[in-house]
Amino acid sequence: WPAINQALPKIHFDHLFCLAPYLPPFTQWLAQFKYQGRFELAYLFADLLAHQWQALHSLKAAPVDLMVSVPLHISKWQHRGYNQAHLIAKRLAKNLQLPYDKTALVRTKKSICQVGQTGSQRRKNLINAFTLAHQFTAQVKHVILVDDVLTTGSTASEISKLLKQAGVAKVTVLTVCLTLPS
Repeated sequence: WPAINQALPKIHFDHLFCLAPYLPPFTQWLAQFKYQGRFELAYLFADLLAHQWQALHSLKAAPVDLMVSVPLHISKWQHRGYNQAHLIAKRLAKNLQLPYDKTALVRTKKSICQVGQTGSQRRKNLINAFTLAHQFTAQVKHVILVDDVLTTGSTASEISKLLKQAGVAKVTVLTVCLTLPS
């Protein structure tokens, strides 16, 4: 969709796969999942993503070598008690029978909350915010990166840039929702 391409400047990922626009009822479900500990919604999101991924990519998709999820900074993880992207990715990897490395990425920089920030502010906040916990083998060429919501694409793009610097050829971002351009 051209409006989405225009709304996501300076991206480093190759493909974006979203389940739905960030509209009701997903806005309510994601808030309940993220802030009220409604963990059963992780299963719903992962199952829906897996179903749609399989329906649309069963014959055409390049093989996926690894799935990773957007990490939280340790202080945010300690405060919240869980990483919502990890919970979705764990179930999604199982559904799609893909290897999942929950420790591959580390958020080293504690940045301010991204909610309400512009795209340029988000990109600035995320410079050098992530690192790889370990190097990938040479066989890891296509990685799926899982997150709950993509707004400006800054987080996914910064992680994709890091993955490509580590030798990954293709990054596909899978999210539950995409914030539509206004």
